Amino acid sequence: MGQNGSEVQPVSNNQQLYQKVAKTSKVVTIFWSIIIFSPVLIIFSPLWISAFSVYWMYSYGTGKHPIGADLVDLARDAILETVDEVKNKVEQLGKDITKDIVKISGGSDGGEKG
Repeated sequence: MGQNGSEVQPVSNNQQLYQKVAKTSKVVTIFWSIIIFSPVLIIFSPLWISAFSVYWMYSYGTGKHPIGADLVDLARDAILETVDEVKNKVEQLGKDITKDIVKISGGSDGGEKG
């Protein structure tokens, strides 16, 4: 009997051999799967990336809120805010230039008297 009262069954040499063969075959299978699958993945990666991009845009457009949609919304809001600030600045500069032109021309008709 073992220390905790349960009987420990000895592992036979054949069983150990089978376990080693199983582990080795598993490792070899995984290794060759990676070797074969990696080039296929690399060759078709432009297709996968394009397909995923189209899927993501479709999901975003239909309101399904895919991963990263929060960042896109945040960037869009920042761009719109910047555009609004630039628009206001240009309008203000336009008004200032108009005032300066009117001030410079004063009461004259803008032409030379001769």
